[in-house]
Amino acid sequence: MNGYVTEVVDPVRGRMIQAGTPFSTSPPSWVSGPAPALGQHTDEVLASEPPPRSDVGASSATVRFPLQGLRVLDLGNFLAGPLGPMLLADLGQT
Repeated sequence: MNGYVTEVVDPVRGRMIQAGTPFSTSPPSWVSGPAPALGQHTDEVLASEPPPRSDVGASSATVRFPLQGLRVLDLGNFLAGPLGPMLLADLGQT
């Protein structure tokens, strides 16, 4: 296979062909197995400590929007290009 598709063995569905990594990374990334079952990692995630809070872009003022203080850069040039950045900008508007 060319890496853009990969074969995995799902415990419920058996042998499956699914999408692989559509781009190259350094270090290389790969599909290590089938998707987890619904709720498979819920207890593990809820028991773990939350990551330290990063106040990047936030000022001492009250934060009203999830992306407040972050800049959105649109490099798209197709129909879906303007929509994504517009939605992100709406989440960060003041």
